[in-house]
Amino acid sequence: MPVFHSVRHIRAHPQLFLLAFMIFVQGSAYGSTLPYLSITAIRELGMSDQAYSVLVFVTSASAVTISVSLGILSDLIGDRRRIMIAMALMGVAAMARSFSFFSSGVHSRHGIRHPVLPVGQFADLRGCAG
Repeated sequence: MPVFHSVRHIRAHPQLFLLAFMIFVQGSAYGSTLPYLSITAIRELGMSDQAYSVLVFVTSASAVTISVSLGILSDLIGDRRRIMIAMALMGVAAMARSFSFFSSGVHSRHGIRHPVLPVGQFADLRGCAG
């Protein structure tokens, strides 16, 4: 069967096995957290049902558009390493920006909590513990 041929091919190449495992872990993470996204957005952040629907639609449409565009660009450039390096640098810049947003204090004025706190902000949590 062709399905088992693909599995044998993946098992024969460690890089493909690692990639398949990473895709499985990412899919498991999405599958376990996405059901709670609507609850968090609507109940905790106060979004309306319509606003959440628009958010999901725009996110999906953007993901498809960007993926296809990057695929075409990658085919035109030819050297996929350059585009991978550029995308990795953009990801690092986006993460750095999100951490600078969270440490600016904007989130605390609106009651939004985030999972990663800079070390200096643990001082005000110590007083709440006891």
